[in-house]
Amino acid sequence: MERYFVVENAVRLKDRVDLLLQSGVKREDIYLFARYEERAEDIAKTLHISQVGVSEQGVLQSVKNLFTSRDYELRAQMMSLGISEEEAKQLDIPLDEGKLVAIIKH
Repeated sequence: MERYFVVENAVRLKDRVDLLLQSGVKREDIYLFARYEERAEDIAKTLHISQVGVSEQGVLQSVKNLFTSRDYELRAQMMSLGISEEEAKQLDIPLDEGKLVAIIKH
């Protein structure tokens, strides 16, 4: 099973989430990333999927993220879900293009 995927928009994301749910993946194991935090929050809330929080990345990293760029914050959050640093850097590209990234936590 895939660890992550990239989609163009929320409609495509919903389609992929529905397929994952049918295959047995739980909603709380699907984490959404978008360049803009408000967009990610709105879509995650609508689709009832997760975003990385303190429980996934720890208190120290969460506090550190308050003082860093959004790029660094997103990479750190992805890495807290098991994505390598190199993969996280590569996923910056589609995020910069306005696409959405979803990571499935196993």
